[in-house]
Amino acid sequence: MEKMEIITIPDGQTKIEKNAFRWRKSLYSVIIPDSVTSIGKGAFYECVNLQSVVIPDSVTHIEKNAFYGCKKLQNITMSGNLESIGDYAFYWCRNLKGIILPDSVTSIGNYAFSWCGKLTVYCSASQQLVEAYCKINKIKMQPVDSMQPIQPVRTETILTPKEEPILTEKLIDGGIVDLPDIEKKINAFTNEIDLFENSVPETVFSTELAEIKVILLKIIVLLKEEKDIENSSRQLGQFLNYYLPTVKKILDTYRQIENQALTVESAVETKQRISESIPFIKKAFEKELDNMYQHKMLDITTDIDVLESMLAQDGLLDKNPLKINF
Repeated sequence: MEKMEIITIPDGQTKIEKNAFRWRKSLYSVIIPDSVTSIGKGAFYECVNLQSVVIPDSVTHIEKNAFYGCKKLQNITMSGNLESIGDYAFYWCRNLKGIILPDSVTSIGNYAFSWCGKLTVYCSASQQLVEAYCKINKIKMQPVDSMQPIQPVRTETILTPKEEPILTEKLIDGGIVDLPDIEKKINAFTNEIDLFENSVPETVFSTELAEIKVILLKIIVLLKEEKDIENSSRQLGQFLNYYLPTVKKILDTYRQIENQALTVESAVETKQRISESIPFIKKAFEKELDNMYQHKMLDITTDIDVLESMLAQDGLLDKNPLKINF
């Protein structure tokens, strides 16, 4: 059985150090907490089986050779506050197909995206530095309005701003996923957790799995109350297309090890890593729920502002916003 590694960077760590996982051929997934602000030189150098990475918005710097030679890396959700990308940072990531570079980027190093033959870079129309870089280095680029989603095309790997594709099979000819589709996918994942709990009744992360189910139910409730379902579906893209299938794969692996009673060192280590990663995965789900609540509270605040403005125009609102005149 091939060893599988799921690396969870400890919460509170501020940097992934130089050469931290260099040549780690068994690494296929990494969970980065939002305490990390920079990814060091050669941190994932030639991690040839690394497939997908989500870089939180806390990261501002990706240093030289950070993802050099990650040949299987296809999807990477980039930090929305990224400022600099070092030399050769994504050199020879030949399967990398889409990457979003935010307006905050002010520096891109030499050969940062060389030999990424399938790559398309997305950025806002005002990002002149990225546009110039892509033109000079002959990299495909699609400028987009930073407030609008990229129009989907017939592909499984196109990205939307700051997120991964949202149920790509539904995003044909510009269509947007609706609530029933999202609810169906979340419910299917919840059923997978139930199946896991039935076949592996006692694990050290049983509590976290139960809490994840509750979080997902709350997300569905919020979506049903949401006025802008299109915007919310874009926000959920990362969870629908990365976290859910990845967690399912992790749980399936754990279940196989348990059912086959494997005691070899690699199986024991894999189980340990899975157990350690689930609490961090739960935190990611909690963060998404919190983001949705913040969006909802922002909508309410906007409604209050409009109401107060109308009341003031009608002479019903005193200078003290809590005092209304009738």
